[in-house]
Amino acid sequence: MPDFEIPTIECFLCQRQFKFGRGAYHGRGVRAWGISICQTCENVNHDGLVPGSHPRLLAHLKSKGIEIRRNKSGWIDIPQ
Repeated sequence: MPDFEIPTIECFLCQRQFKFGRGAYHGRGVRAWGISICQTCENVNHDGLVPGSHPRLLAHLKSKGIEIRRNKSGWIDIPQ
């Protein structure tokens, strides 16, 4: 058992904490949007985010002047 605590950060989408650092990376930063998301949110939204399900994200992107681009399904792809 390691003698250190793995840091956690909050997923912007689900607002749950996930481990991120010291060998446990259970999510990632989305630099283009200036947020971090957990693996679960990324996995369940692999084909895009339904805009109506994420008003907080839409407000964040708008406040940053980030263009919201929709895919063929009308959803928002998560940038790499």
